[in-house]
Order: sequence, then C-alpha cells, then structure tokens
Amino acid sequence: ISLFIPLIIKQGQNLSLLNINELQSDIETLYTEIITYFDLHQIDVEQSLKDSNLFSKLDFSVIPNFLNSVISGLGSFSIGLFSVLFISFFFLKDSRLFENSILTLIPDNKETRWKASSEKIKDLLSRYFVGLIFQILILFI
Repeated sequence: ISLFIPLIIKQGQNLSLLNINELQSDIETLYTEIITYFDLHQIDVEQSLKDSNLFSKLDFSVIPNFLNSVISGLGSFSIGLFSVLFISFFFLKDSRLFENSILTLIPDNKETRWKASSEKIKDLLSRYFVGLIFQILILFI
C-alpha cells in the first residue's frame, strides 16, 4: 500500500492540472476535422458501419469476464504468496519450537537426520528471503 499511495497522489495531482476546457475544445476541433474529411471524400460513415455489421460481431460481455478472471487470479496468487511467506517467516523465526515439536513425533534413530534436514531447509529459506529482498530492492531502484 505504501508503494501505491504516492503514485496515486501524484496521478491525482497530474489530473488536477488538466485543463478541461482546452481538452474539450481540442476534441471538438478533432471532431470537426474528421467530419470535414469525410464530407470532402463523400464517405457516409453511418451507412458504412451498418453495411459492415462490425458491431453485431463484437461480444462485449467478454470484457467483464476477462477482468474478473484477471483480478481473481491476482488475488489468489497474492493470498498464496502471502501464506507461503508468512509460514516461511515463522519457520525461520520460531524454528526451535517447530523443531522440538517435530522431534517428539520422530523416532530417536532419525533425529540427527531430521536436524540436518531442518538446518538445510532453514539455510535455503534464509537464502530465499535474502534473494527476495535483493530483487525487491533492485525493482525499487
């Protein structure tokens, strides 16, 4: 959120600087130039669009479905990513508690193997977080 709020504020400031009257006059000028062009070349745009049946072939219901699927996918991805990062963070933070609770379930002859595995997992997770932080810093820069 702290990344997007300054961007939104900046875009709001840019939009407040927009001269609506000048924009309206530019659009009206463009419209009159288009009408003049079509009149000079004797082109009937309305009849051409009716003859082509262009708008009857377009299905506008695809647009909301596409946007809903994209937003839903982004939401699902972000929730999954947050869950994995949350669990990984607490695995690194409270690893002793987690290891001791697992050691109660593991037979005595497999304890050393479990400790070596958990150390390797902790090492890989810490490398992952360091790499993730570097990637985020590079993106910010």
